[in-house]
Amino acid sequence: MCVEENQWVGTLTGLQSGLLLSPSPVNNQRLENYPYRKLIVPFGEVHSAETSVNHQTVTIQRISTNPFLHQYFVFIINDRLKILQSTDSPTGWLYLALLHAMTSHPLPDEYTEMTGMERAFQLLNSAGCWSDQPFDGLSLNILGQIGGISPNVDYYPKHITSMERIDWNIEGMPYSIQHFGYYLLAKRLIETSQRLNFMHSSSKFDEIPKIFDEKTTNESLLKKLYWDYRDSYNPLARLPAEIETDIHYHSEPYQSSLEHCPRVTNYNTVRLIDDLYKDGEVNLIDCSKQNWLPLSQWLNDDNRLKNVWIGLLKLTDRLKREALGTATDDIQSFEVLLDFLHYISDKCETKPFYLQMLKTALQMPDILSTSVDFPRFIRYSNIEEITFITERLNISSYYNSGEQRRAVAEIQNCFSRDSSYEDSNKLLNSNEVSRINQLLTNWQNNRKLRTFLELVQYRIFAVPIQQFNIKVLYYPQQFTVELSKDHYAIQLRLVNTPIDQELLSSAQQKFHYSNTDNFNNSSVSQKTIDDKNTFPQDIFTSAINEDNPVSEIANYFKNQLFQSWKKLLLDKQTLRENPSIEKITGVLNALRNESSKSWNELTKSITLSNEQLFETGLVLRITPPTLISLFQHKIANFNWTTDQHTLLGGILVNWTLEQQLERALHFAIHDKREDFKKEISNIPHINWIPSEHVPWLILELEMNMTIREIQIRVARHMMYPNEIINDNTVKSIVMQMNMGEGKTSVILPMLALSLSSSNSSLVRIIVLKSLFPTNYQSLKYKLGGLLNRRIFSFTCRRDMNFNYQQIQQVDNRLQQGLKNCDVILTSPEDILSFDLLTIDKCRRNEFDIGRSMLKIQRWLKTYARDVLDESDEILHVKYQLIYTVGGQTQVDAGAERWKTIQLILELVKKHAEEIAKRFSEEVCYKPTERKSAFPQLRLQSHHPFLSLCQKIANDWINTRNYRNEDKKIIVSFILETNSSADRLIDKFPPSDIQLFLIIRGLLCSEVLLVALKKRHRVNYGVNSNLSFNRLMAVPFRAKDVVADKTEFGHPDVALVLTHLSYYYSGLNNEQLTQCLNRLSEEETDPASIYDEWILYGKEDDIPTNIKQWKGVNIKDYQQRTCYLFPTLQYNILVINYFLNHFVFPREAKQFPHKLVASAWDLSSSARSKIITGFSGTNDTQLLLPVHIRQYDLPELEKTDAIVVNNLLQPENKSYQYFPVNASSNEILNLIVSYKERINVILDVGALFIDGTNRDIAIKWLDLSDKKMIDYTVYFDSDSIVVCDRQLHHHRFETSPASERLDRCVFYLDEIHTRGTDFKFPKGFRAAVTLGNGLTKDRFVQACMRMRKLGDGHSLTFWSSYEVHQQIIRLKRDRSLKNQDKNTDDFINLIDILRWVYENTIQSTWDGLHHWAAQSLSFQRKVAAFREIQWDDYEQLFSDAMMEELAKECLEPEIIELIHMYGACKVLQTVSEIHSARCQQTNYHLSTEICDPVLKRLQDYGGQKQRLSQLLDEEQQRELEQELEEERQLARPPPVEPCEPTLYEEIKRLCDINSKKMNLSQFPLVFQPLTFAFTDTTFYNDCQPNSWRQNLWVSTEFQRVILTKGESLNPFLRSPRWAVVYRNQHIIFISAYEANWLIHHLKSNKSSVTTLRLLLPRIKRIQSIFFNTPTLTIPPSIPPYNNTNIYCMPLEWLVQLFVFNGTLYFETINEQTAFCQCLGLCPKPRTQTEETAFEKGWIAVDGFVSRPKCRQHLRMNQVQFNSNPLKFVKHIIENRNNSHAAVTSHVGSIILNSLKLF
Repeated sequence: MCVEENQWVGTLTGLQSGLLLSPSPVNNQRLENYPYRKLIVPFGEVHSAETSVNHQTVTIQRISTNPFLHQYFVFIINDRLKILQSTDSPTGWLYLALLHAMTSHPLPDEYTEMTGMERAFQLLNSAGCWSDQPFDGLSLNILGQIGGISPNVDYYPKHITSMERIDWNIEGMPYSIQHFGYYLLAKRLIETSQRLNFMHSSSKFDEIPKIFDEKTTNESLLKKLYWDYRDSYNPLARLPAEIETDIHYHSEPYQSSLEHCPRVTNYNTVRLIDDLYKDGEVNLIDCSKQNWLPLSQWLNDDNRLKNVWIGLLKLTDRLKREALGTATDDIQSFEVLLDFLHYISDKCETKPFYLQMLKTALQMPDILSTSVDFPRFIRYSNIEEITFITERLNISSYYNSGEQRRAVAEIQNCFSRDSSYEDSNKLLNSNEVSRINQLLTNWQNNRKLRTFLELVQYRIFAVPIQQFNIKVLYYPQQFTVELSKDHYAIQLRLVNTPIDQELLSSAQQKFHYSNTDNFNNSSVSQKTIDDKNTFPQDIFTSAINEDNPVSEIANYFKNQLFQSWKKLLLDKQTLRENPSIEKITGVLNALRNESSKSWNELTKSITLSNEQLFETGLVLRITPPTLISLFQHKIANFNWTTDQHTLLGGILVNWTLEQQLERALHFAIHDKREDFKKEISNIPHINWIPSEHVPWLILELEMNMTIREIQIRVARHMMYPNEIINDNTVKSIVMQMNMGEGKTSVILPMLALSLSSSNSSLVRIIVLKSLFPTNYQSLKYKLGGLLNRRIFSFTCRRDMNFNYQQIQQVDNRLQQGLKNCDVILTSPEDILSFDLLTIDKCRRNEFDIGRSMLKIQRWLKTYARDVLDESDEILHVKYQLIYTVGGQTQVDAGAERWKTIQLILELVKKHAEEIAKRFSEEVCYKPTERKSAFPQLRLQSHHPFLSLCQKIANDWINTRNYRNEDKKIIVSFILETNSSADRLIDKFPPSDIQLFLIIRGLLCSEVLLVALKKRHRVNYGVNSNLSFNRLMAVPFRAKDVVADKTEFGHPDVALVLTHLSYYYSGLNNEQLTQCLNRLSEEETDPASIYDEWILYGKEDDIPTNIKQWKGVNIKDYQQRTCYLFPTLQYNILVINYFLNHFVFPREAKQFPHKLVASAWDLSSSARSKIITGFSGTNDTQLLLPVHIRQYDLPELEKTDAIVVNNLLQPENKSYQYFPVNASSNEILNLIVSYKERINVILDVGALFIDGTNRDIAIKWLDLSDKKMIDYTVYFDSDSIVVCDRQLHHHRFETSPASERLDRCVFYLDEIHTRGTDFKFPKGFRAAVTLGNGLTKDRFVQACMRMRKLGDGHSLTFWSSYEVHQQIIRLKRDRSLKNQDKNTDDFINLIDILRWVYENTIQSTWDGLHHWAAQSLSFQRKVAAFREIQWDDYEQLFSDAMMEELAKECLEPEIIELIHMYGACKVLQTVSEIHSARCQQTNYHLSTEICDPVLKRLQDYGGQKQRLSQLLDEEQQRELEQELEEERQLARPPPVEPCEPTLYEEIKRLCDINSKKMNLSQFPLVFQPLTFAFTDTTFYNDCQPNSWRQNLWVSTEFQRVILTKGESLNPFLRSPRWAVVYRNQHIIFISAYEANWLIHHLKSNKSSVTTLRLLLPRIKRIQSIFFNTPTLTIPPSIPPYNNTNIYCMPLEWLVQLFVFNGTLYFETINEQTAFCQCLGLCPKPRTQTEETAFEKGWIAVDGFVSRPKCRQHLRMNQVQFNSNPLKFVKHIIENRNNSHAAVTSHVGSIILNSLKLF
């Protein structure tokens, strides 16, 4: 394109901003109409200014604060249709309408032959501008500007609807084009878009322009004015019928109200000074010389009666004096004025008595004496203030009282003298003097006003008050609203004018008959085999191998390709001699000449006898868009004759033929031979008749394309399939058509147009979610213009939670869609979600909503005609949707579950490198830079997993305290599939069995294998979208494409993948801050936890300033960001800490039931209309539901072979592989440095995973040759974006890059290698990435983005290292089987295809299991809905029916570990598994479904086996939202504390001279230690008789609350103060008692009795204070203590450790004594102890129960007879408010039976 020298377009006159581009000439040749010229216009605020040439100048102001500053639009100039078109709907259409409106003129534009206003309304009324989705901010801004074109209107005064005020825009726009309808239409567009906003996910919609606020304009008046002026506009410039109908519907008959005319003529007396002039402000207006007309002036607010009454009195006085007692015209006029004011007094809320006073004054001989003056006509304030008011002076307190009194006296004197205050004594400052003088002036004026009013009032009241004696005769007016049917309309008088028969005959032949070859050249049919390969037999090694358990599927794919190849080899292609350019030009000129004559003939026949109507613009403009609209719709008041209809049809056909020839000439001139050949060989309308498919003809014309013969055949095949199988007509079918053949761009719009019927069929197009935005834009563009079909985007998610009103709105929109032949665009997820939401509403007993949704379901089953685009993907088994149902519950085993997973993953990390070295070809491994991080590990097969499991099991069991015999049983259970939990139940405690089950699930049930096979950011990851509000890992559809609103259904898969997600991605700064804050604020021993984190890493990796907790300042931003965060981001222990405290407790939940929907529901046969679909591949035939079949056109059965043959062309032979764990930058560098330039990256293998699409695209642009490449193109979400060298990012559609593809590089991420279409120039080469598990359908879809493959495009293949190893392995296996000794490792295309087909075969076999399971779920719902007759519209849905329906649809979710992993797992074939499941079902199964399913499993399932109870690990589900509701919680009542008591016996403890007390004799004061546990749950477990008898508590220590009946667990007093009484007894006392003893023991000289502090050791390095001599009271050191220092024996002390919840020991002796006390013998053990353990003397938890065994093991200090571990765990939890850490000394002993010292 180049800049047009002449920038005049012929429309948009006066527009100052814009750039007109035209096609660049080639060899000095330029075609007239093709390619289209383009106009680029920037976005901004559009303003108009009048010029001297009687036309406005329109400028676009681009304000820097505008968020859309860099937005611009590209408009296509269609010279044939004489219109400007936008490719961007609706925003571009709206902006174009705005430009037309602002540049409008009363006369038609030269180019469009209609006024800008008419074209603007034509655009705004078209479907392209209407949307059911909320408009974005840019569109709303444009609509606000459009609405602002209408003048602002209102009544005045506002409360009187009698007079109208119109504020015209004065920006140079003629008043005649400021249409009243712009505002109404723009507002309706917004309202329509907002009507269903609950169906769209945006949490915050853009703000609606303020202009549409009801307060800014009077909308009802605007409607009235529109209707008043409606017929002065051209019919094009009118509102849609629905708005006009709405105006009529809400208009009411007008009848003037009687309240405007009072019938009373006598009123109560009112005093002026008590009412009208009582107080407040008044602005007196002198109207004595004012003309009384116009009367409207007396309605203004300024002329309120209070302001003008004295002025009217002065006018009365003037008229009286001038009349000299005679009646004059002025007096009569004044009387009329008084009557008018009386007439409107009620409406103006004034008291008519004041008017009577004026009427009386008019009759008085003298109103006032000559000595009385009228008050000044000024503004008065506070008119009630007429005397001196001292308080209002506000003299500053700065002055003393004497000065204040003198000043006040002086001011009051001035008021009396009516003078100003001079301040002669200089008491006040100048400001105060000025303020006081203002007050004096106001008071003096008010006093004069009051004096005047009293005098006037006295004089008027002295005479009789005149009455309004004459009643106004009032006849209320009544108007009825004119109905539309009664409204006059201009009727064209169409005369049957003879039309040129030659032109008519030609038009009839073209319009009513199919076409023949335009050039009639000789043609020959011949086989085109020169570029065809022989059938690639070597691809299918699986089919050759009879021992292969999936050989049936392999043979299926082989036979399928073989049959397709036969078709290809037999294919004959008709070769025609291409016409010369001269001949094409001649035909084109002849067509143009005929079109011109026909158009003139048509316009003449229409306008004849109506010339004046057309010239004045009172009837429709005769333009192509207008007539085409009339052509396809029956418009009232415009009756076509048959000849006119035929002639226009012929013109349209001619235009499409002209367009084709123009395209062909364009290709010829530019030497695009292949494009020219393809274009000229396509004969238009050869197999269809234009008159039978007028919408198709218009589609061709508007889109400048020619529908090809094969596209017609495919469309008809999908409209009317007629396959017969087993004598039963198969209603629903899917078919294959090669990629790039126009399925989405051409056939889909054709089907939408032809299948729609206003009374029987509503087309519903179902597309992939990832392709939804592009399909939506494409359909709106193609169908929203001349064809005027609206696109209704139907979405549904569980979180929408429709209410009754919303469902009614959806129902109304569907009904409207059927009536208007709209098209529904939706996705499979949305349809399935609506199905499940219907059931869920019934389950929730929301019967009214459920009933309405069922009615919609019934209606859709009758009228919806579904068309599936990319049907193989839509009907894939992976599209299963699950609604979780019921209350959330914690996963079975709770925290133990994820902590065990963390332990197992730690062992995975330990052995990862060894496994990777041993199985280098089957493991993808990348070591970490930091010791504390988790390595990247991915398993590609089952073999390395078995070895890894064995190592994990051995390591784990060796850390456990089990006998060797038991270890064998446990290892067997967690590794072998044929073992069950039954043999464990009596041998091990339940908590241990639970642990075994978790590990068995990870290892034996292969949960860990499933997780380690997946790719982070490709198959799973954390959803970063804040609105999702979940932190656990979720399924990904493709690289960085989250499966919206879903999660993994299997709890352990979810937990493992969540760990791996955070291990690989690390914690972000916010998450690390959460961890550090919790560590600092809530942990009792933060230093020890932090030490664990730091010690877990390599010492050299830790900065010195953060090696210790005491050196950490979490408020120091620099330390956090530069040291802490980089060090801890990937630390496994820190990540585990975050997950354990912030993620899993909140999100690791399960649900009791689920609702399931799948592709079976999408293709259900319970509907009246068939379902059809198409795709570029057909590899999922075996996974299609049984009631939909693959049925290809015979001529398209060669499609598979064509694709594979094109791939096998020699130009595609290049293959490369990347090094192990190559980064995105490394991959890009290799691609850029490749020997041949690569223009496109098709990342179907998802190898670019360490960066966003934007990052990768920018990096590629940076590496590209600046002389050759200017742009990079990529997908941002689902929008195509262009980035230039200046790093500006724009939409592709409006970017110059769209015209310069040869200057672009394209990066297509995995999900967008399907369904996207770029017209890459010839010679483009693409790099196709090969990733693990790539199947044929995805591979082929990606490769076929290069539409000219085999004819100008080429491919290079780039695999990851792991894929390379897989390809090599398959190649070697084939060589071994064929005994080929000359094999090498060179990879060719056959090897790549072999690998792709192997993946496809395996994927198909895996899918059969899920496919069969989904058939059972589908049949469950079919059985549940058996009572509902979908074709019976009279059937009522009762509450009981809906409740039962929902109950029967529910499926159980397996929750308990014992049920998930406890059973023996048997290897079975998929058919055996399905047969068993069928037998276990408790609902009716349909033989029509069961038999075909079982047969397919038997035919293709083969002998390959799988575990019969292996769960579906990643079925996606939508979560049931937790409702936030206000609850009245019944909290426990407050308790009453005990009053402290100090017993005498406590005091006697200080007396060292008295006789020692026998503590047992004072039970009211002293009790054994276990008395502390009275009324707690610990008492029964504490074994009261097992504690030393010299350990006591005071009864006051135990007493905390008086309230009875409460558990004392929360009130258990911490043991802090203890009295060592006579160095023999330890007595724990309360703080109150200790406080008294401290003062009295201090004076003791002997330390035989001391008060001591005992602290629990909850940190590694911490004193317990108890045996510290200096801290006893009195101190146990000289001179206080003359005796030996008393130190508590270790045997006593360890029982106190148990009592106070100590976690750490200071010495190994403490540890030994602790274990002896509890009767424990933990590991590590001596040989004697190990022997005892094997004999069963020592339990798994280390407890030795039998006395003889204790004696043998020399355990002489055991205090507890029964196992105390339960009690110890609970008391530690109570004392420390947390579980014992397994890393603590005590925690390790009681939890792992392991001594750490």
